[in-house]
Amino acid sequence: MRPRQIHGVRIAVILLLFLFIPVQTALSVYQNLWPDHRHVALLRFEDVSAGPPYQTAEDLGKLRAVMEFLSAEKVPYQITVVPRYLGTDPENRPVVHDITQPDAAPFVTLLRWASKHGAVIGVHGYTHQYGQPDWRNPGTITTIGREFEVPHEPVTDTPEYAARRLAAGVHSFAAAGLVPGFWETPHYAATAEQERALRSNFGILYEPDRRQVRSLKDIVPRDGPTASGAWGAVYIPTPLGYVRSDQPEDSVKRILYRASFFEGLGSLYYHPVLEFPFLEPITQNGRPVWRDGLPEYRYRPGPPSYLHQLIHGLGREGYTFESLHQVVPLQPAWQYTLPGDLWASGRPSGQAWDDWVSIQRQSGDIWVTSSQRDWLRTSPEASPQLWGRLPPGIEAKKLWTLDINGDGRDDLLVAASNAVYASRAKTAAFGSFRRLPISLYPKDTVVAGYLIAGRPSLVVLHSEGTAEGYVLGPDLAAVSPPVPLLGIHSQGPRTEWFAWNGEGPAGDHASDLGLYRPDSGEVTLYKIDHQGHVRNAVSAALPPDLQIIPVMGDPNLPETPVLIGYMAGDGRWMAWRVQGRTLAPAGSLFGPWMAGRPGQAAAGQFGVGLPCVAVASAQGGRIDIQTAISYFGWVSFSHD
Repeated sequence: MRPRQIHGVRIAVILLLFLFIPVQTALSVYQNLWPDHRHVALLRFEDVSAGPPYQTAEDLGKLRAVMEFLSAEKVPYQITVVPRYLGTDPENRPVVHDITQPDAAPFVTLLRWASKHGAVIGVHGYTHQYGQPDWRNPGTITTIGREFEVPHEPVTDTPEYAARRLAAGVHSFAAAGLVPGFWETPHYAATAEQERALRSNFGILYEPDRRQVRSLKDIVPRDGPTASGAWGAVYIPTPLGYVRSDQPEDSVKRILYRASFFEGLGSLYYHPVLEFPFLEPITQNGRPVWRDGLPEYRYRPGPPSYLHQLIHGLGREGYTFESLHQVVPLQPAWQYTLPGDLWASGRPSGQAWDDWVSIQRQSGDIWVTSSQRDWLRTSPEASPQLWGRLPPGIEAKKLWTLDINGDGRDDLLVAASNAVYASRAKTAAFGSFRRLPISLYPKDTVVAGYLIAGRPSLVVLHSEGTAEGYVLGPDLAAVSPPVPLLGIHSQGPRTEWFAWNGEGPAGDHASDLGLYRPDSGEVTLYKIDHQGHVRNAVSAALPPDLQIIPVMGDPNLPETPVLIGYMAGDGRWMAWRVQGRTLAPAGSLFGPWMAGRPGQAAAGQFGVGLPCVAVASAQGGRIDIQTAISYFGWVSFSHD
C-alpha cells in the first residue's frame, strides 16, 4: 500500500481523537520484549498480485530470488496478495489477472512454494481499487486505488460492501488452494462499521486498530462478540513503517534508527519489487538458466540491497524475525451453538473434520452437528441432526468418542455415576447402548482414549488412589481383564484427568494419560504399555486453575506445543511444549476469548479442517462454542 501523506497538524488531531474515542477493553497486550530480551520483528511483503510488476516469468524469477534470500536467512515473513488485479494495457484497454485463472498458475505455484519456506499468505482486499480500470484515473488501478471509503462513491462506505469484498478475496484464495492467514484492508481505509464487518468475518487483521491508540506501537486484541457472534479479533500494526519507493535509502535509515530505541512491536512492510534492481540473471553459456518453469536470478555483487540492510540491521539491534503464526498462533475463528448441556468432539460421521456430539441430559437426545464451515466466520452453521437417545435411567456425566471397532467412525462412550455405556456409530445414527463390564463406583473417575499401547481403552481411577485399565473389544461389549496401573496415584484434592489423543511427545500414536491438579498447577503425563507398565513421561508446574486443552501437531516440529491452558477468569491462553521430561512455556496466546465464562475445552479439526482449539459454556439447554485455528508448527523452511 502507499499511504497518503498527512500533514503534522492532522497527525496531532488524529492522536488527540484516539485518546477520546471509546474503545473495547483488551484482555491482554502482546509483550514484545521477551524474558530473554529478544525484540520480535515482523516483515510483510506488500501489494503482491498476479499483475505487474509480478506478471512475467522474469518478474516471478526475481521474486523467487528475494524469497529464497529470506529462506536462506531463516527469516519468516508475510505476503499480502491482491487476488484480482485490474489494470490497463498500453491502449488503455482493461486487463485482468486473477489467481483463480489458468494464466496465474505460475504465480500461485510460487506462493505455495513460499508458504512452505517461511511465508504466511494473506488477503489484501479483493481488487485494491474501485471502478472500471482507466490509466487516466489511478484510483481505478490495482494497488494504487482505494477499495473502501472511495470519495464520492457512497456504496464503498457500507459494511455490506466490505463483507462482500472480503468474501470474494477469501473465496479466491480457497479456489486457488491457498490458506488465507490474515486480512489487510487496502490503504487501511475503512469506516468503523466496515471494520466491524471485516473482523466479524476474519479473526486476524494485519493493520492498526484505528480506534485504539495502543495500536500505534503494539498488537491489539478485541474481546467480546463480533457481529457474527464469534468472539475476539487481533489487530497487527506496522509501527516501524515502510520503505518508500521515492526515498528508499532514507526510509531504511529511519526504520533502523527508530528500531534502536523502540519498545513496541518491530513490525514493518516492504514492496519486494524494490529488490529487483539488485538482481541479475544466472546464465550458462550465455543463456538464462531456468528452474521449475522460472528463470533463475541472484543478487549481484555490490552494495547491499534495501532488504539486506533491514534484515541485518534489525538483527544487529537485537531483533528476531518471527512469523505471524508464531506471534499469534491461535486465530479466532467460528462460533457454534449446539442443543444440549454435555458435549464432545469426534468423527462419528467418518468425515475428514470433527463433528460436535451433544446430549440433552433431561431428554436423553443425542445430537451430531457437523463443524464444517466456510473460511468466513459468518458462514452458516450446519443444522444439528438427531442420532439417537439414551436408554431410560442413564444420567450422563461425561462422554467421549473413540473408533473402537476400526471402521473409521468414532463410536460413543457415555459415563454415568456407576457405569460406562458404549454405542456404535452407524450412518447418521448411533446403535443400541451396551453397558461395559467394568468395576466402577460413584466417586471413581473414568478417562477414555487410546491409552493402553495405542488401543481404544478406559482408565478407571478409583477414589482410594488405585488405577486400572481396560482395553475395549471391537464388539463394544467385551473388555480385557483389568490391568493394574502401578505408579499412578489418583488421590488428592481437585485432580483432573484427561487423555491426550494423537501423536505423543515421543512421536508414537498412543494417547497419554494426563493429570492436572488445579490447586497447585502440577501436571503429569503418563505413558502406558500393553502390559500396564506406567512411565512418567513428562511433569511440570503450570499456573493453577487452568482449563487444560491437550493439542498435538507434528511432534517433529519444535514449535508444536503439547498443552494449552485456558484461564477462564480473564480469558488468557498459554501454551507449553515438551522439553526433555518437562514442559517449556511457548508464550501467551490470543484465542477465542470467553472471559468469565468457565466451561469445557477441547481440540480437534473444525471448520475448514485445520487443527483448532475450542472452549464452550453450557446454560439452559444450549452450548456455545468458540474456536480458534491453531497454527502451531506451521513455520517451515524446508528445501524440497
